[in-house]
Amino acid sequence: MTGSVIDTATNAVTTTIPVGTGPFAT
Repeated sequence: MTGSVIDTATNAVTTTIPVGTGPFAT
């Protein structure tokens, strides 16, 4: 499994939350 489901969820989160915010801050 490539984890496309998680990838899609991550994309949705990063699209909703601005970069530099939340647990996925980069």
